[in-house]
Amino acid sequence: MATALDVALWMVENFNATDRLIQKDAAQEIQKRFGHQYVFVGKNGNLQIKENVLRHFRKMTGDTAVWAKDSRYWRKRCSKDQPGVRQVVE
Repeated sequence: MATALDVALWMVENFNATDRLIQKDAAQEIQKRFGHQYVFVGKNGNLQIKENVLRHFRKMTGDTAVWAKDSRYWRKRCSKDQPGVRQVVE
């Protein structure tokens, strides 16, 4: 049986392969591959990834990923991003 860490490792693998990871697509694929216990339906009615998975993902991608809040996806950190801090951009 998969763990939250296994799910986060899958997310990191996909993020590294494409330099971005769309939250909606990732949540749907997580539900399909790993089960409903790693996702939930948010207030807005969208499928979302549970916090225990995201915590692992953030630990593994803290220096490389930036959360694009308005577009709801993670992208590779670039030179205009602040180094060494968790970055959320509009």
